[in-house]
Amino acid sequence: PVKFDLLIGDLHAMRLLVKEFLTLYAGNSLPDSHPRPSLRQFAEAGMQTLPSTHASAYWLHPLPAFPPAPALPVRPGANVGVSPSAALVALYGAVLATWSTNTRFTVNLPILDRSSNPGSDSVVGDFTSVLPVVMDLTDGDSFAALAAATQRQLWLDLQHASFSGISLLRHSMGRTGSGRLGHFGVVFTSALNAELLPEESVILGWHPGVTFSIVHTPQV
Repeated sequence: PVKFDLLIGDLHAMRLLVKEFLTLYAGNSLPDSHPRPSLRQFAEAGMQTLPSTHASAYWLHPLPAFPPAPALPVRPGANVGVSPSAALVALYGAVLATWSTNTRFTVNLPILDRSSNPGSDSVVGDFTSVLPVVMDLTDGDSFAALAAATQRQLWLDLQHASFSGISLLRHSMGRTGSGRLGHFGVVFTSALNAELLPEESVILGWHPGVTFSIVHTPQV
């Protein structure tokens, strides 16, 4: 069995570990490299970096009207001109709306955020951030319209990702004292465009020859 706990790293970290493991498994030595920064250094630097004023306003202005997660009980194959991930998010939202008592809700999307941390490509660690995406299925639009609207919303939200979903939750707690938005407990994760190498696919379980693999994530 292959088991990887995403508490210690994101998808890029998993690929880095697999690459180094395969090098050592083949009897080779890892190439010499300059001392690299630690995850702690990146985390501390991130705490000192403030989001842009525009991004903060983008998220905080609609915060009072932000919907909670879907209140759930205890066909992306069409060519609609959107990315596979956006189509799957839309389909996921449509399924959630079928079972949820609210048709306007927030879904939590973990996003890989290494671009804002230069030099992090060789660091094993979790650089994932979260993106709260509001989905509104009140009007009962067609799937094509829903998928297109979802992709537009995703692009708009990503442009303001310097203000994270964690920060939004903190502000929600500060405003209401009770965390009206909950914890965005309904999560959608996609790695469709990861473009893994064949050897990475074998190790990670995304290969026909692997009969069992499991990945644990702390985000759900």
